[in-house]
Amino acid sequence: MKRIFALLPALALSACVIVSEGQVTLSHVGESEYVVKDVLERANAAIKKIDAYWGEGFDANVRVKIENRKIRSSANYVNRFINLTRIAVQSGRPVIEHEVAHIIVGRDASNRRILNEGIAMYLEQKFHPQAELRSIDLDAKAARAMQRTGFISLQDTNEFFLDSAERLKAERFTVYREAGSFVQYLIEEHGLKQFKEVFRGFTFDSVYGKSIDEIQSEWLDAKFQLLGGRKYRTDLEKPRGDNGLYLGF
Repeated sequence: MKRIFALLPALALSACVIVSEGQVTLSHVGESEYVVKDVLERANAAIKKIDAYWGEGFDANVRVKIENRKIRSSANYVNRFINLTRIAVQSGRPVIEHEVAHIIVGRDASNRRILNEGIAMYLEQKFHPQAELRSIDLDAKAARAMQRTGFISLQDTNEFFLDSAERLKAERFTVYREAGSFVQYLIEEHGLKQFKEVFRGFTFDSVYGKSIDEIQSEWLDAKFQLLGGRKYRTDLEKPRGDNGLYLGF
């Protein structure tokens, strides 16, 4: 019995704490008041800004959990639940904004992850809390990634997003940045309205009058003329998933 009581203080220290503010309910174990305040403020701000931009009236509550273990941050848009790693929260990167974007925007009707991750990458940079104070160049990020791995055709990226194999870390890094640059190009060249039509499941031909391959070529010619040769990665089979779960960084 004494041994059990001796463990109680340790168990109390590891108890899960749940805090709610605005549209966010945060659960964590042992995070500082500063971290809790920062996550709640950033998540609520991201919800407000991204919802205003996307324009479809998101008024639901979002559950966020901070995990102190080796996982990838993720968002389940069906259950409106975000898993954040402690490392990601402390990194200062726009992981919170990325996952909130998935919750509000949902999933491309055809489950093309180049669009799912691309819009999240675009919105995370657009609504990062320090966006006005720093220069964000999605094209430059994509170009640097392509220089390491070669260009991965948009038609071949879908499975790279889900494969967590360490040997594909560089390729996964590349497809995220390609996605962000490509979606930025679609929105800035053709408009958000047209992008949302494609996102809802309409074909590229019906919305833009061009195939995805034609628009891919235009995007590459407009943004990456100095990149050099294009290397396509189509040699590896990747697992597929369709459970509403988006894996982050």
